[in-house]
Formats: sequence, C-alpha cells, structure tokens
Amino acid sequence: MNRREFVTSAAILALGGRAFGQQCGPVPGFPYPAVRGCTAEVDIDAVISTQDCYDYCWAACMHMIFTLNGHTLSQESIARQALNIAEDNPTPCASIGGSLKFRNALSRKYVDQDGNSFRVKLNAFFDPGNGISTMDNRLVASALSAGRPLIYCNQTHAMVNYKFVYEDGPLGIVPRQVWVVDPWPPNVRKRMLSGPEATGAPIGTMTFVADVVVSDD
Repeated sequence: MNRREFVTSAAILALGGRAFGQQCGPVPGFPYPAVRGCTAEVDIDAVISTQDCYDYCWAACMHMIFTLNGHTLSQESIARQALNIAEDNPTPCASIGGSLKFRNALSRKYVDQDGNSFRVKLNAFFDPGNGISTMDNRLVASALSAGRPLIYCNQTHAMVNYKFVYEDGPLGIVPRQVWVVDPWPPNVRKRMLSGPEATGAPIGTMTFVADVVVSDD
C-alpha cells in the first residue's frame, strides 16, 4: 500500500458524531472537470482529549469516540472493561497489547459512568500484520462524511482520524491529506500525517485502522 492508497483496504470508527460533512469542488488548475477535490471531516473539537498515562493512547482514542456518541467513561474504566481487569486490581497504565487485542476491545459491550450499557461492533478494519483488510478509501470518506471518525495506529501510537482530503474521479480516490487528533500531551493536538505515516506497513508505518459502530445495548 503506497501513500496514494492511504487505506485502500482499511478504515475506522463508525460513530454518530457531529459532522462538517463532505465538501467537493473543482480542482484549481486541473484540466479534467471529472476529477473533484474533496474534504470529508468530523467536528471533533468538543471531545478532544489527551491520554492519562504513557500507554493509554488507545484508551484516549476510544474515550473520544465514546464521548462523541454520548457515552462518557474514563480511560481507566475503558482499560478495565476492555482487558477484563477487576476493580480491586491495579491498572498500571495497561497497554492494549497489539492489534488482535485492540480488535477484541472494539467488539464488546461497555458500561458508561451513568450505568448505561452500549455495544461496540468492529465493522471493518485494516490489519496488515495479520493479513486482513476489509475497507478502502471510499469507505473512509463515507464514514467521515457521515460524522464517524476513525481509529488509526502506527507502529507505536494510536490516534483518531477526523479529516480526509482527497481527489475523486473516474479512476477512484487519490488521498492528499490525512489529519488526526494526537492524544500524546507534548504533541500538537491536531496534525497532518506524514507520507510514511499514511502508508500501510510494511512500506510505511500505518499498522491498524478500524471501523466500529457504537450502539445502545
């Protein structure tokens, strides 16, 4: 998968967030009117969070997505429920432990701080380390256009993909920019991925993307 493919076989998080939606128009200076320049973006500012500890980037991403869907729970609570850690046991900033466990964490029931249960269903994902890919760029654009941010992982970190800038024409989608919310406190909160970050492993550093549906239980 090269940079132009971004997630030509992957996508992420299906949610009911507030959306800026999709905007498309002519590409300035481009001679072919059939090719449109588009931006698909989710309004995520109200739920942006930083991770509570070193290994909680994954929990911070889930926290943002759950909050966007009306279910608030702490990152520690997400970790306890996702990893089945009992309340009387410590959670020393638990790592998710790889894409298989992350997929499990995105395919289960949770209970929010108000006692309301809800379910997360892994709808589609990009997991090159395990040879699985079930989404493409059009589904990424569609999810973001509908207000559903995506979860993105590189080799060491998880972030939330909220914006996708691309060209759409007879030959399909050509990615131009991929924007994420980065929960690591010292980093810039909203930033554009670099070329290697937006390229799937093993050529690039993108190792996991997930499309999940959050619904009341």
